[in-house]
Amino acid sequence: MNLSRGMRRRRSPRWARWCVALGSALLVGSGGSLIAVQATLAAATSSVTQQDLLGSAKLPGKKRATLTGAKNILLVGIDARKNQASGTPIRSDSIILLHISADLRQGYLISLPRDSYVSIPAYDNGKMSWAGGKSKINAAFAYGSRGLNGPEALSRGFELLTVTVKKVTGITPDAGAIIDFQGFRKVVEVLGRVCMYVDEDTTSIHIGRDRSGKPA
Repeated sequence: MNLSRGMRRRRSPRWARWCVALGSALLVGSGGSLIAVQATLAAATSSVTQQDLLGSAKLPGKKRATLTGAKNILLVGIDARKNQASGTPIRSDSIILLHISADLRQGYLISLPRDSYVSIPAYDNGKMSWAGGKSKINAAFAYGSRGLNGPEALSRGFELLTVTVKKVTGITPDAGAIIDFQGFRKVVEVLGRVCMYVDEDTTSIHIGRDRSGKPA
């Protein structure tokens, strides 16, 4: 008996199809597999903007991160929006340190609460300066990016945040990455969906409506 008859076939999520496609590509001969890997990496990174984010905060004498040994990567989620007013400070609402073990087999994520009250070093981004002092850690990105736009705002904001994180944790990141709301949305689209299961009945104070759309 065919149990699938009359039932709608569930479509595999896009990321699963990509993994299958990548796995198939890697099964070809040794010469072709190298080409397949290079093509896949190129396709995956073609839309990712690459620039120097660490600036003066990088390890002395190190121009770029290598793929050997243990790594510490600073991951930052920012609140920048489309059509944001020119020169508007950008805050880092999500700050995570990713530690990858020396054998590259394990990764550990350490989240730094954005409201942590810390000492932010003095900094001059060439347009505006910050005298230094105590503030929430997510303000470091804002102080570094004030008065700037585009890639320069991201680089300067990330640099001051990196210096601040280094001062707080004693860890010097080997590399860094930024994601904004648009990038986060694309990640969710690639995954297909993100399901959240909450054990307790909750009401959002931001929306104020229940599942039927009625005021809660």
